[in-house]
Amino acid sequence: EAAIVRQICEDFVAGLSPQTIAAALNAKGVPGPSGRLWQTSTIFGQPKALNGILWNPMYRGEQIWNRQRKVKDPVTGKARMVPNPQSDWVRRPAEHWRILPADLCDAIDHAKAKRKMSQNRTAPRPKRALSGLLKCGSCGSSLVIAGGSPPRYACSTRKDKGATACEGIGYARAPEIEQRVLTATKARLLSPEAIRLGMEAYRKKRR
Repeated sequence: EAAIVRQICEDFVAGLSPQTIAAALNAKGVPGPSGRLWQTSTIFGQPKALNGILWNPMYRGEQIWNRQRKVKDPVTGKARMVPNPQSDWVRRPAEHWRILPADLCDAIDHAKAKRKMSQNRTAPRPKRALSGLLKCGSCGSSLVIAGGSPPRYACSTRKDKGATACEGIGYARAPEIEQRVLTATKARLLSPEAIRLGMEAYRKKRR
């Protein structure tokens, strides 16, 4: 496990994205935490909460308590983890847990900074006409915009975990999908039967 963590960090420093690393691990059959498939969030996690492989302080020889607390929703009864302010964290050295050498930790931090600068320069993607409405026909996950020119839709599960997790579509051009959906919608709305039903509903409402 320590060797896998070090390899993930070295691959990230070498310029591979968390998505690419996760897909490669799944393709090789390397089990993720608790035996599940690897995904982007498993590797990159949430920087503020210091979770995910690339942020875990224990790999750097530090133990931190009280990073988050469990809060239960009074309506649904479901619990969720809420981050605590860093002023409430309790830190202590734990060199016996260190598995990443200091020079690799410095290289990881440098790679994170470069990634953040690149993301800040990227303009936010505008929402598409069908955002949030499309599902993968193979696994049922949502289709998300994955960039490209023209923009492309991708299965979110396949995008985060690789082809091992979903054998459905890889990528599909957004303009083509949108044109097909809008053409079909227009044809159905303007069909004689649809117009007849619409007129009946209108007359009934008027009466």
